[in-house]
Amino acid sequence: MNNFEQKKFDAETLVEQLESASPLQASKILINTELHDQKGSLEVLEQIYEDFESKEGAASLTEPILLNICDEIVGIEKLGLKRKGITASRLYNDINHFSYGEESITKVDHRLAKEKLDANSLSNVDNKGEFKREHVEDKAALSQYKNEQYSDNRQIRSELEVNEQGQKRNLYKQNDPKNQQQRNKGIKTTNTSSNTDHNIPLKQVFDELSKSKAMSLDDIKEVANKKTNFNEISEQLNKSKGSKSWTQYEKQVSSERKALLEKKAKGVITKKEELKLKHLPTKETLNNALKAEKKARKHLEGDANSIVKDKLFSDSNLKKEVLDGALVNGKDELSNKGLGELILLIIKPIGFEFKDVFENGLEYGTGKNTTFSAIRFRLTRAFNYVVKNIVTIGLGVIKDAILNFCKNIMNAIVDMFVGMLKKGLKIIVEGFDAIIQSFKVLMSDSSPAQKADAITKLLATTVVTYVGYAFEETILGFVKNIPMGDILSDAVMVMLTGIASTIVVWLIDKADFFSTKIERRTSRVKEVFELRIQQIKENTDAFETTAIEQIAKDRIKQRKLSEAINEAIENGKDVNQNIFDMADFIKIDLKIKSTDDFLEMLKTQNSLEIA
Repeated sequence: MNNFEQKKFDAETLVEQLESASPLQASKILINTELHDQKGSLEVLEQIYEDFESKEGAASLTEPILLNICDEIVGIEKLGLKRKGITASRLYNDINHFSYGEESITKVDHRLAKEKLDANSLSNVDNKGEFKREHVEDKAALSQYKNEQYSDNRQIRSELEVNEQGQKRNLYKQNDPKNQQQRNKGIKTTNTSSNTDHNIPLKQVFDELSKSKAMSLDDIKEVANKKTNFNEISEQLNKSKGSKSWTQYEKQVSSERKALLEKKAKGVITKKEELKLKHLPTKETLNNALKAEKKARKHLEGDANSIVKDKLFSDSNLKKEVLDGALVNGKDELSNKGLGELILLIIKPIGFEFKDVFENGLEYGTGKNTTFSAIRFRLTRAFNYVVKNIVTIGLGVIKDAILNFCKNIMNAIVDMFVGMLKKGLKIIVEGFDAIIQSFKVLMSDSSPAQKADAITKLLATTVVTYVGYAFEETILGFVKNIPMGDILSDAVMVMLTGIASTIVVWLIDKADFFSTKIERRTSRVKEVFELRIQQIKENTDAFETTAIEQIAKDRIKQRKLSEAINEAIENGKDVNQNIFDMADFIKIDLKIKSTDDFLEMLKTQNSLEIA
């Protein structure tokens, strides 16, 4: 019985009291009978508010946070429970909030969905082996670009390099007579000899595009060696940059320049370091390089994504591979999810029955008065619940498997694309479950404010989950390099995302953007008072029925006794016994019941008072 439930009226106790009491005392017993707990409306309201606030206070964070930590223990890979969707949080909440009146439904775990999606993405990665420059480099394209830049000229301007005076560097071909003369004199010509450089290095292009199953080595070679990825620069700058991207190189140069300038300011710089400082690329040169890289990347991603799009329409083998992969994952999802939901369906009612027995006793709520019959009732009730809901759960599992099948197809397709387009599409795929759940919320019978609040929390927890995984890939990356790092990283990850999700939902509750707290509290007040009114009405009805029955019995008995007395008087019979019966009925103790009693009283009393 909760804090607001009325005490149920006990008709048997009232009957016992009335039967053992005199009819003259019946009215007093009826008046003193309590049909409700005598609490005032303001007192009940105050209790409701206190109960409401206590459930939404900071203390309410403890339970879900501890459960999220327990999820890591239950989620140990060897147990295999996590793949089936069985977590500590799910077990606890399903049992603790179980009701036989509610239909059992399948649920989505966003963290588990993210892990499955990541596993699916790993299976979508194509293995083209290690990077080999000869597989991707196109010397003919490099030579053609250089020739187009020079045309019939001996000298060109570097496309990127600018000195401190804002002048572009003059460049010549390696075999130009001027460079030959300088080399013959023993002078280095790296600053005047031109190299055709890839703005985005070949290895970086290979690493980014080789993972796509839609991109062949020839496709990668074609995209990497387009004019948009070439720039004519000095051999000196090209060698200094090496295999790094312009972004990486700019960071390196900026760091070196800062360190050398600090040494120069302190007067501890060497001549060699001064020479190095002098030959570092200018800031304008680096800015030009970064702009060239950005422009090259835009073209590279666009060209690569065009190839992927064309192959998705034209390559039947690629389509078959996508469908086959989605089917394999779908079957695995169907078996794991199905078994997990079946286990939870069985555990929920059994767990509830054990909980109810410990809290209220074996016979509570069963309507049975023996141990065996109460156990049988509980087992039958649990069994019937499982049978009733097994079809619904089965259909839910099939529906979820179909949705996951569609999501895996979408994910396989998205994994073939590259760059910003892939990132944008990935957000849609990763939010697929949240979109479906949001649609369900919109179709529910909740109020507009409750729908908005539920969708906000759903999207917030989804975002927190994915931000957590981004955090794992960056900040926690170093943890994986230490002994037991993978296990420690996973444990920290689960706890952080679980705690973060709980705190975010709690903060949204506290902020109450859509005034749902007032709505929920009003609904709770209405629910409590309707329950109290209903219980008082039931108690009153039971009281009236019991009282009327007992009064009717007393009235009939009194009438029979009165008729017996009248009949004895009319017939001239002895009425003493009838009077005694009447006295017993109305619980009056007659001190004098015979002549002997009367004579004895005269002996013991000096006077006799007759009223």
